[in-house]
Amino acid sequence: MKDINLITLIITNIISVLIGVLIGEPLKKLINGGYKKDKVQKNKDKIIDYLIANNNIFRTKDIKENVLNKLKMEEVYKLLKQLEDEGEVKNCRTNDEKEIKDISWIYIR
Repeated sequence: MKDINLITLIITNIISVLIGVLIGEPLKKLINGGYKKDKVQKNKDKIIDYLIANNNIFRTKDIKENVLNKLKMEEVYKLLKQLEDEGEVKNCRTNDEKEIKDISWIYIR
Protein backbone atom coordinates (compact mmCIF):
# COMPACT_ATOMS: atom_id res chain seq x y z
CA MET A 1 0.00 0.00 0.00
CA LYS A 2 2.88 2.34 0.82
CA ASP A 3 4.43 1.61 -2.58
CA ILE A 4 1.22 2.59 -4.40
CA ASN A 5 0.97 5.83 -2.42
CA LEU A 6 4.62 6.62 -3.14
CA ILE A 7 4.22 5.90 -6.87
CA THR A 8 1.05 8.02 -6.98
CA LEU A 9 2.86 10.87 -5.23
CA ILE A 10 5.81 10.68 -7.64
CA ILE A 11 3.53 10.61 -10.70
CA THR A 12 1.50 13.53 -9.35
CA ASN A 13 4.67 15.55 -8.77
CA ILE A 14 5.98 14.78 -12.26
CA ILE A 15 2.67 15.80 -13.84
CA SER A 16 2.61 19.00 -11.76
CA VAL A 17 6.12 19.93 -12.87
CA LEU A 18 5.29 19.22 -16.52
CA ILE A 19 2.13 21.33 -16.35
CA GLY A 20 4.06 24.12 -14.65
CA VAL A 21 6.74 24.08 -17.33
CA LEU A 22 4.31 23.86 -20.24
CA ILE A 23 1.87 26.48 -18.96
CA GLY A 24 4.27 28.69 -17.02
CA GLU A 25 5.94 30.52 -19.91
CA PRO A 26 2.76 31.24 -21.90
CA LEU A 27 1.02 32.36 -18.72
CA LYS A 28 3.95 34.62 -17.87
CA LYS A 29 3.84 36.15 -21.36
CA LEU A 30 0.10 36.67 -21.07
CA ILE A 31 0.41 38.46 -17.75
CA ASN A 32 3.43 40.59 -18.75
CA GLY A 33 2.13 41.50 -22.21
CA GLY A 34 4.78 39.46 -23.99
CA TYR A 35 2.44 38.42 -26.79
CA LYS A 36 1.65 42.05 -27.61
CA LYS A 37 5.36 42.93 -27.59
CA ASP A 38 6.07 39.99 -29.92
CA LYS A 39 3.34 41.14 -32.29
CA VAL A 40 4.63 44.73 -32.32
CA GLN A 41 8.17 43.50 -33.02
CA LYS A 42 6.90 41.23 -35.79
CA ASN A 43 5.12 44.19 -37.42
CA LYS A 44 8.27 46.33 -37.14
CA ASP A 45 10.27 43.55 -38.78
CA LYS A 46 7.74 43.36 -41.63
CA ILE A 47 8.10 47.10 -42.24
CA ILE A 48 11.90 46.93 -42.24
CA ASP A 49 11.92 43.90 -44.55
CA TYR A 50 9.61 45.73 -46.97
CA LEU A 51 11.73 48.88 -46.97
CA ILE A 52 14.97 46.92 -47.46
CA ALA A 53 13.54 44.70 -50.21
CA ASN A 54 12.19 47.63 -52.21
CA ASN A 55 15.02 50.07 -51.40
CA ASN A 56 12.89 53.14 -51.97
CA ILE A 57 11.02 55.91 -50.18
CA PHE A 58 7.46 55.00 -49.21
CA ARG A 59 4.56 56.92 -47.76
CA THR A 60 2.82 55.71 -44.63
CA LYS A 61 -0.20 54.91 -46.80
CA ASP A 62 1.90 52.66 -49.09
CA ILE A 63 3.36 50.77 -46.14
CA LYS A 64 -0.09 50.26 -44.64
CA GLU A 65 -1.56 49.00 -47.92
CA ASN A 66 1.35 46.73 -48.85
CA VAL A 67 2.56 45.46 -45.47
CA LEU A 68 0.15 45.98 -42.58
CA ASN A 69 -3.24 46.29 -44.21
CA LYS A 70 -5.12 45.06 -41.13
CA LEU A 71 -3.81 47.86 -38.91
CA LYS A 72 -5.19 51.37 -38.72
CA MET A 73 -3.19 54.22 -40.24
CA GLU A 74 -2.42 55.65 -36.79
CA GLU A 75 -1.00 52.31 -35.62
CA VAL A 76 1.25 52.04 -38.68
CA TYR A 77 2.43 55.62 -38.11
CA LYS A 78 3.14 54.81 -34.45
CA LEU A 79 5.27 51.79 -35.47
CA LEU A 80 7.17 53.94 -37.97
CA LYS A 81 7.79 56.60 -35.31
CA GLN A 82 9.13 53.90 -32.97
CA LEU A 83 11.43 52.67 -35.73
CA GLU A 84 12.57 56.24 -36.31
CA ASP A 85 13.35 56.62 -32.60
CA GLU A 86 15.36 53.38 -32.78
CA GLY A 87 17.33 54.73 -35.76
CA GLU A 88 16.02 52.22 -38.29
CA VAL A 89 14.04 54.53 -40.59
CA LYS A 90 14.05 58.22 -41.39
CA ASN A 91 11.10 60.53 -41.79
CA CYS A 92 11.39 62.39 -45.11
CA ARG A 93 8.55 64.78 -44.35
CA THR A 94 8.15 67.83 -46.53
CA ASN A 95 5.97 70.86 -45.89
CA ASP A 96 3.16 69.64 -48.14
CA GLU A 97 2.80 66.35 -46.21
CA LYS A 98 0.27 67.42 -43.62
CA GLU A 99 -1.52 64.10 -43.06
CA ILE A 100 0.22 61.09 -41.55
CA LYS A 101 -0.72 58.92 -44.54
CA ASP A 102 1.39 61.14 -46.82
CA ILE A 103 4.58 61.18 -44.72
CA SER A 104 7.48 59.49 -46.52
CA TRP A 105 9.89 57.05 -44.89
CA ILE A 106 13.21 55.47 -45.87
CA TYR A 107 15.35 52.71 -44.33
CA ILE A 108 18.68 54.18 -43.18
CA ARG A 109 20.79 51.41 -41.68
